[in-house]
Amino acid sequence: MLLAVLLSSVLLGGCWDSKDLGDEAFVTGIGVDYEKGAFVVSLQLFDFGAIAKTESATPGPANVWIGKASGKSVTEAILNLSLSAQIELTLEQLKVVVIREPAMFKMDEILDALNRVRVSRYTAWIFGTRGQIEDVFASNTFFERSQLASMLYNPEVQYKQNSTFKPVTMQKFVSDYNERAETALLPSLTIDRKSWRQRKKLMEMEEVDGVFAFKYKD
Repeated sequence: MLLAVLLSSVLLGGCWDSKDLGDEAFVTGIGVDYEKGAFVVSLQLFDFGAIAKTESATPGPANVWIGKASGKSVTEAILNLSLSAQIELTLEQLKVVVIREPAMFKMDEILDALNRVRVSRYTAWIFGTRGQIEDVFASNTFFERSQLASMLYNPEVQYKQNSTFKPVTMQKFVSDYNERAETALLPSLTIDRKSWRQRKKLMEMEEVDGVFAFKYKD
């Protein structure tokens, strides 16, 4: 009987596949551009450990890292970026997708690539932009807060103040984009560099200035 118990314990899975969170980098934002016949992908990473430390009365700004690489496909661009990451990249915490205007005629390929990533979430917010994606990912926030509190990651707060342009999740956009009877609207994100200052220094603040409209996937 003792031998049977010992043999059965070998079959128990236990925590053999557990991971140390310190060995993973969580991608919270992904931006996609298209230039010179290649997809250009930008990934935004946060230091969640720093964000969680709220004991300090005057916390400093949370660190943000932005990586950029190109490839023949979105997947290849992400793979090329991971080669120099020196840490495992995961899309389990993906919260925002930003598509630059030159890449929008490749929208089918972009959505298909993101859909093939098993852990990515269709609850992520999606935006379009005519500006540079790196500028969007490096924009400022008030009171040295994390960008997770910015309009990019929390657009519903701004929508309560100005309901002109409704924020859109990937699920909603894909549903409208694939329905011929619907017009899919993609909020257009820009950077305002003249309205706000931190003392004498101009701030770069996110602003929705319109929408990109897709009908019949055009």
